[in-house]
Amino acid sequence: MDSLQEVIQWPCELPNATKEAIVLNAMRIQQFGSAAAPNRTMKGVIYIKRGIAAIGLTSEHTNTMNSGIFGTGNWLGGSMINHGSRILANIEQIEPIEVIFFAKDKIDHLANHDPYIYKWLYHASISTQQQWLNAQIVSLHDRETRVIFALLQIAKYTKQVKGSKTAVHASQKQLSMITGISRPRLNEVLKMLEAKEEISVSRGVIHLLEPMRLSEQLRKLESSISNDA
Repeated sequence: MDSLQEVIQWPCELPNATKEAIVLNAMRIQQFGSAAAPNRTMKGVIYIKRGIAAIGLTSEHTNTMNSGIFGTGNWLGGSMINHGSRILANIEQIEPIEVIFFAKDKIDHLANHDPYIYKWLYHASISTQQQWLNAQIVSLHDRETRVIFALLQIAKYTKQVKGSKTAVHASQKQLSMITGISRPRLNEVLKMLEAKEEISVSRGVIHLLEPMRLSEQLRKLESSISNDA
Protein backbone atom coordinates (compact mmCIF):
# COMPACT_ATOMS: atom_id res chain seq x y z
CA MET A 1 0.00 0.00 0.00
CA ASP A 2 1.35 3.44 -0.85
CA SER A 3 2.46 5.82 1.90
CA LEU A 4 -0.23 8.47 2.29
CA GLN A 5 2.25 10.88 3.80
CA GLU A 6 4.23 10.83 0.55
CA VAL A 7 1.27 10.59 -1.85
CA ILE A 8 -0.66 13.55 -0.42
CA GLN A 9 0.02 16.98 -1.91
CA TRP A 10 0.19 18.96 1.34
CA PRO A 11 -1.16 22.52 1.09
CA CYS A 12 1.77 23.96 3.11
CA GLU A 13 5.02 23.03 4.83
CA LEU A 14 4.43 20.89 7.93
CA PRO A 15 6.69 18.97 10.30
CA ASN A 16 6.92 15.26 9.54
CA ALA A 17 5.49 14.48 12.99
CA THR A 18 2.36 16.52 12.16
CA LYS A 19 1.95 14.78 8.81
CA GLU A 20 2.34 11.37 10.46
CA ALA A 21 -0.29 12.20 13.08
CA ILE A 22 -2.74 13.45 10.44
CA VAL A 23 -2.25 10.37 8.24
CA LEU A 24 -2.68 7.98 11.19
CA ASN A 25 -6.20 9.37 11.61
CA ALA A 26 -7.09 9.17 7.91
CA MET A 27 -9.71 6.97 6.28
CA ARG A 28 -9.64 5.94 2.60
CA ILE A 29 -13.02 6.13 0.88
CA GLN A 30 -13.91 4.98 -2.62
CA GLN A 31 -17.16 5.50 -4.57
CA PHE A 32 -17.52 8.89 -2.93
CA GLY A 33 -21.14 10.05 -3.17
CA SER A 34 -23.34 10.27 -6.23
CA ALA A 35 -26.58 11.82 -5.02
CA ALA A 36 -27.73 14.80 -3.00
CA ALA A 37 -27.37 14.12 0.70
CA PRO A 38 -26.96 16.19 3.87
CA ASN A 39 -23.36 16.55 4.99
CA ARG A 40 -23.95 14.98 8.41
CA THR A 41 -21.93 11.80 8.57
CA MET A 42 -18.76 13.22 6.98
CA LYS A 43 -17.92 16.18 9.19
CA GLY A 44 -14.28 16.88 8.53
CA VAL A 45 -11.74 17.43 5.77
CA ILE A 46 -11.58 15.55 2.48
CA TYR A 47 -8.56 15.13 0.21
CA ILE A 48 -9.09 13.96 -3.36
CA LYS A 49 -6.43 11.31 -3.97
CA ARG A 50 -7.68 10.28 -7.39
CA GLY A 51 -10.40 11.20 -9.88
CA ILE A 52 -12.56 14.18 -10.84
CA ALA A 53 -15.87 15.28 -9.34
CA ALA A 54 -18.31 18.13 -9.82
CA ILE A 55 -19.67 19.16 -6.45
CA GLY A 56 -22.76 21.32 -6.19
CA LEU A 57 -23.71 22.91 -2.88
CA THR A 58 -27.06 24.23 -1.72
CA SER A 59 -28.97 24.45 1.56
CA GLU A 60 -32.29 23.14 2.82
CA HIS A 61 -33.79 26.64 2.48
CA THR A 62 -32.95 27.33 -1.18
CA ASN A 63 -32.95 25.65 -4.57
CA THR A 64 -29.78 27.44 -5.68
CA MET A 65 -27.10 25.05 -6.90
CA ASN A 66 -23.49 26.05 -7.31
CA SER A 67 -21.08 23.49 -8.79
CA GLY A 68 -17.32 23.48 -8.61
CA ILE A 69 -15.00 21.01 -10.35
CA PHE A 70 -12.33 19.35 -8.25
CA GLY A 71 -9.69 16.74 -8.87
CA THR A 72 -6.54 15.07 -7.62
CA GLY A 73 -4.76 17.16 -4.99
CA ASN A 74 -7.75 19.27 -3.93
CA TRP A 75 -8.78 19.71 -0.28
CA LEU A 76 -12.44 20.15 0.68
CA GLY A 77 -14.32 20.88 3.89
CA GLY A 78 -11.72 22.78 5.87
CA SER A 79 -13.60 26.09 5.83
CA MET A 80 -16.88 24.36 6.77
CA ILE A 81 -15.58 22.09 9.51
CA ASN A 82 -17.17 24.15 12.30
CA HIS A 83 -20.13 25.42 10.28
CA GLY A 84 -23.47 24.71 11.93
CA SER A 85 -25.72 24.77 8.84
CA ARG A 86 -26.81 21.62 7.04
CA ILE A 87 -25.20 21.66 3.61
CA LEU A 88 -26.55 19.53 0.78
CA ALA A 89 -23.96 18.22 -1.65
CA ASN A 90 -24.68 16.83 -5.09
CA ILE A 91 -21.55 14.91 -6.16
CA GLU A 92 -21.18 13.88 -9.78
CA GLN A 93 -18.18 11.65 -10.48
CA ILE A 94 -16.63 12.53 -13.82
CA GLU A 95 -13.78 10.10 -13.24
CA PRO A 96 -13.85 7.47 -10.44
CA ILE A 97 -13.08 9.12 -7.14
CA GLU A 98 -10.94 7.98 -4.23
CA VAL A 99 -10.76 10.33 -1.27
CA ILE A 100 -8.95 10.48 2.05
CA PHE A 101 -11.20 11.56 4.92
CA PHE A 102 -10.06 13.22 8.14
CA ALA A 103 -12.84 13.23 10.74
CA LYS A 104 -13.54 16.44 12.70
CA ASP A 105 -13.37 14.81 16.14
CA LYS A 106 -9.91 13.39 15.39
CA ILE A 107 -8.73 16.70 13.94
CA ASP A 108 -9.95 18.52 17.07
CA HIS A 109 -8.05 16.05 19.27
CA LEU A 110 -4.84 16.56 17.28
CA ALA A 111 -5.23 20.35 17.41
CA ASN A 112 -5.27 20.25 21.22
CA HIS A 113 -1.68 18.99 21.16
CA ASP A 114 -0.23 20.33 17.89
CA PRO A 115 -0.73 23.95 16.75
CA TYR A 116 0.48 23.05 13.24
CA ILE A 117 -2.93 21.44 12.72
CA TYR A 118 -4.40 24.95 12.50
CA LYS A 119 -1.84 25.88 9.84
CA TRP A 120 -2.81 22.78 7.84
CA LEU A 121 -6.55 23.56 8.15
CA TYR A 122 -6.02 27.18 7.11
CA HIS A 123 -4.04 26.35 3.99
CA ALA A 124 -6.31 23.42 3.10
CA SER A 125 -9.23 25.89 3.20
CA ILE A 126 -7.73 28.71 1.16
CA SER A 127 -6.37 26.31 -1.46
CA THR A 128 -9.86 25.78 -2.88
CA GLN A 129 -11.56 29.05 -1.93
CA GLN A 130 -10.71 30.57 -5.32
CA GLN A 131 -12.24 27.56 -7.09
CA TRP A 132 -15.51 27.99 -5.21
CA LEU A 133 -15.46 31.72 -5.94
CA ASN A 134 -14.85 31.08 -9.63
CA ALA A 135 -17.80 28.66 -9.69
CA GLN A 136 -20.05 31.35 -8.20
CA ILE A 137 -18.90 34.07 -10.58
CA VAL A 138 -19.08 31.94 -13.72
CA SER A 139 -22.75 31.18 -13.00
CA LEU A 140 -23.47 34.89 -13.67
CA HIS A 141 -22.11 34.72 -17.22
CA ASP A 142 -23.69 33.59 -20.48
CA ARG A 143 -24.17 29.93 -21.42
CA GLU A 144 -21.18 29.76 -23.73
CA THR A 145 -18.82 31.05 -21.05
CA ARG A 146 -20.21 28.59 -18.48
CA VAL A 147 -19.78 25.63 -20.84
CA ILE A 148 -16.26 26.62 -21.91
CA PHE A 149 -15.24 27.14 -18.28
CA ALA A 150 -16.55 23.69 -17.30
CA LEU A 151 -14.79 21.98 -20.22
CA LEU A 152 -11.46 23.64 -19.45
CA GLN A 153 -11.74 22.88 -15.74
CA ILE A 154 -12.42 19.20 -16.37
CA ALA A 155 -9.59 19.07 -18.92
CA LYS A 156 -7.20 20.52 -16.33
CA TYR A 157 -7.65 17.47 -14.10
CA THR A 158 -7.84 14.88 -16.89
CA LYS A 159 -4.74 12.89 -17.79
CA GLN A 160 -4.20 13.53 -21.48
CA VAL A 161 -2.55 11.26 -24.04
CA LYS A 162 0.61 12.92 -25.33
CA GLY A 163 0.24 14.00 -28.94
CA SER A 164 -3.56 13.68 -28.93
CA LYS A 165 -6.26 16.32 -28.83
CA THR A 166 -7.32 17.38 -25.34
CA ALA A 167 -10.19 15.11 -24.26
CA VAL A 168 -12.97 15.71 -21.75
CA HIS A 169 -14.78 12.55 -20.70
CA ALA A 170 -18.09 13.98 -19.56
CA SER A 171 -21.63 13.34 -20.74
CA GLN A 172 -24.07 16.07 -21.69
CA LYS A 173 -26.12 15.10 -18.63
CA GLN A 174 -23.11 15.79 -16.42
CA LEU A 175 -22.33 19.07 -18.16
CA SER A 176 -25.94 20.13 -17.76
CA MET A 177 -25.73 19.51 -14.00
CA ILE A 178 -22.39 21.30 -13.67
CA THR A 179 -23.37 24.41 -15.65
CA GLY A 180 -27.02 24.61 -14.60
CA ILE A 181 -28.03 24.74 -18.27
CA SER A 182 -30.88 22.59 -19.60
CA ARG A 183 -29.95 19.78 -21.98
CA PRO A 184 -31.54 21.45 -25.07
CA ARG A 185 -29.76 24.78 -24.38
CA LEU A 186 -26.49 22.98 -23.62
CA ASN A 187 -26.75 21.09 -26.91
CA GLU A 188 -27.15 24.42 -28.73
CA VAL A 189 -23.93 25.74 -27.17
CA LEU A 190 -22.00 22.57 -28.03
CA LYS A 191 -23.21 22.69 -31.63
CA MET A 192 -22.17 26.34 -31.88
CA LEU A 193 -18.67 25.53 -30.57
CA GLU A 194 -18.50 22.63 -33.03
CA ALA A 195 -19.49 24.93 -35.89
CA LYS A 196 -16.57 27.20 -34.94
CA GLU A 197 -14.34 24.08 -34.99
CA GLU A 198 -13.28 24.65 -31.40
CA ILE A 199 -14.58 21.28 -30.12
CA SER A 200 -15.79 17.95 -31.50
CA VAL A 201 -18.47 15.95 -29.71
CA SER A 202 -18.61 12.16 -29.63
CA ARG A 203 -20.43 9.74 -27.38
CA GLY A 204 -19.05 10.23 -23.86
CA VAL A 205 -16.14 12.44 -24.92
CA ILE A 206 -15.61 16.01 -26.07
CA HIS A 207 -12.33 16.89 -27.76
CA LEU A 208 -11.05 20.43 -27.35
CA LEU A 209 -9.67 21.20 -30.81
CA GLU A 210 -8.62 24.75 -29.98
CA PRO A 211 -8.03 24.99 -26.21
CA MET A 212 -6.11 28.26 -26.56
CA ARG A 213 -8.98 29.90 -28.43
CA LEU A 214 -11.41 28.61 -25.82
CA SER A 215 -9.23 30.06 -23.06
CA GLU A 216 -9.16 33.43 -24.83
CA GLN A 217 -12.95 33.58 -24.60
CA LEU A 218 -12.70 33.52 -20.81
CA ARG A 219 -10.91 36.88 -20.65
CA LYS A 220 -14.05 38.62 -19.41
CA LEU A 221 -14.38 36.03 -16.66
CA GLU A 222 -10.74 36.46 -15.65
CA SER A 223 -11.22 40.22 -15.39
CA SER A 224 -14.17 39.62 -13.04
CA ILE A 225 -12.08 37.60 -10.60
CA SER A 226 -8.75 39.41 -10.95
CA ASN A 227 -7.15 40.39 -7.67
CA ASP A 228 -6.33 43.74 -9.28
CA ALA A 229 -9.96 44.51 -10.20
